[in-house]
Amino acid sequence: MDCDCILVMDQGRAVEFDTPANLHAREGQFAQLVESMRLSKGHWLGGAHSITRVLAK
Repeated sequence: MDCDCILVMDQGRAVEFDTPANLHAREGQFAQLVESMRLSKGHWLGGAHSITRVLAK
């Protein structure tokens, strides 16, 4: 993943903010997003553009 930190928002509120590795280890909303993408795509997210497309849905 090509970023230093990630901000996860839910209903307009910041709910998670950390490095991708730390967020994934916490098993919160970001980890759930990554896992759902892994299951549907069969691989790790390819970069920031992939995440932007997912969050825009």
